[in-house]
Amino acid sequence: MIADTGVTAMKSKKVWFSGPTVVYATTVATAIILYLMLDGSDITESSRAFLRLSGRVGMGLFFISFGASPLHRIFQAGWTRYLIRNRRYYGISTAIVLWAHYLVILSLSSTSPAWFEVSVPWFILFPGSVTFVFVGLMALSSNNFAVKKLGSKAWKKLHQVGGYLALSAFVGEYVLVLYLQPILLPDYDFAVKNSTVLMYALFAVPLLLLYLRLRKSCVAIRRFAFSLILRGGIRWLIYLEIVVHRPILACRLDNQARPNSSLCLLTMKNCRLSSRRNSSRRFR
Repeated sequence: MIADTGVTAMKSKKVWFSGPTVVYATTVATAIILYLMLDGSDITESSRAFLRLSGRVGMGLFFISFGASPLHRIFQAGWTRYLIRNRRYYGISTAIVLWAHYLVILSLSSTSPAWFEVSVPWFILFPGSVTFVFVGLMALSSNNFAVKKLGSKAWKKLHQVGGYLALSAFVGEYVLVLYLQPILLPDYDFAVKNSTVLMYALFAVPLLLLYLRLRKSCVAIRRFAFSLILRGGIRWLIYLEIVVHRPILACRLDNQARPNSSLCLLTMKNCRLSSRRNSSRRFR
């Protein structure tokens, strides 16, 4: 009786920071930080500071929402079950932070057009805008009504495509900053104000998420390759048995009474050739 009461109490116990509370807290915190950080005296630098913060917070929230399933498959723990139950709300929170990030970038086109022209060229703005649109669609469709209207297959496809677009955007950002900045953005000084160690540490987050998401596919690819190698090896052993070993054994049995080695070798060669012809006809 006491044990049943304890189990019931544990089941009825809920984590307070879960469900819609995650979305409400993220919205309020984003609004407060946006209000405090955007300084009118130097709008460019304050906006860039907010972009750095919102980008990293958004990446962390995205890691939680998009990585909940692979983490749960690996660990099967209480905290991964919490992530599975609340990944929808963390996904909406990710969209709120990232859309605040996107709106601040667009606002810099009017408040600081010189910085916007140098730091946000078309090859960053257009793919980034498509990614933000998908993130917004994912947030708007994160409800049961959208699942019924779109259908489970279309809904899963939307969230899968949008999730991998956002993940590729995070990876591409750090690839651009760490490796391609001198070529594509020579006047962009983002990496100057951040340590290289920090950049690589942040770069490891989307790479880890990419590995977690593709881990199951990698295992399937390895199994497929192993099965191909195994089947190829078995076919090769069968070929050796049919084409090489059996003719030689037959020739040796036939030529036991005739110890002439040259004749035996000639007979073995003829047997091997005839068996090859027969095997080729079979495979045809």
